[in-house]
Amino acid sequence: MEIPVYEYDEVTGKAVRHQGEHYPDSAAIPDIISSPSPASVKINKLKAVYVGEAEHAIAIKEDAWWVEQNTIQTSEDSITTIDRLESLELVDSLGGKTPYTNDELKANKEELDALLLEAGFSTTAEWKADLNAKIKEATTNRDGVENLYPWVVAYRGVTTKATRPVATATIPRDVLKQLIAKQRDAEIRNVDDTLADLAKMNSLLFSVVATIYSTLTPTAINKIPAAEKAVIDYAIKRFTAIQTRGDRQLATEGTKLIDKLFDREVSIADMVDLLISKG
Repeated sequence: MEIPVYEYDEVTGKAVRHQGEHYPDSAAIPDIISSPSPASVKINKLKAVYVGEAEHAIAIKEDAWWVEQNTIQTSEDSITTIDRLESLELVDSLGGKTPYTNDELKANKEELDALLLEAGFSTTAEWKADLNAKIKEATTNRDGVENLYPWVVAYRGVTTKATRPVATATIPRDVLKQLIAKQRDAEIRNVDDTLADLAKMNSLLFSVVATIYSTLTPTAINKIPAAEKAVIDYAIKRFTAIQTRGDRQLATEGTKLIDKLFDREVSIADMVDLLISKG
């Protein structure tokens, strides 16, 4: 979306509306998240989406003011044009007056007649009365908007201490989670790798628990209820009779496997903290 920019033109004495900064639309979020860009770039683009939405909320208020201000200015311009075309002399910027020639007067009348026809009026008096009524109504409406949003008066050259609101925004948590998942899959491990890691961690944990269980004294073991002890004994017996993928990797890689598993967890935690802090 594009946010208009307003300024006061000291030469013309009018408020002017220009095309402003362009912000990505919320529809672009999936493409931003899935793009191959670095995470920092994606964060900035996502922030731009929500800053744009905040700017849009401000722009709606300014647009309500501009509708009225533009009506005033265009109506005043039309009155100035009528007065010029009805005048018998040309007035320059220094106030000097030069009588129109008969040909110029004829051309001015033809132009004025065409404008009257276009505007739908029979006489300039009717047209000017309509224009003044529009100016009066628009001025009342504009003043009401300016009371609500006082910073806009600066756009028509009025000095004010009021400042335009600063549009700031944070990335919603659900969108940030989508980005984190995408970066995790691309940089550290995807969902399939995560399931494999969890299976290996589970195997490692079971092995540790079984080892600790085997060191318990008969007295300690007998304190475990019979039904629960039977389940534990059976589970350990089944575990020791098989070889999981984790067991085989642990046998060949040793503590390097343990380092790999935990290092990935640390990498994910660091990445999550970093993206959250930037979002």
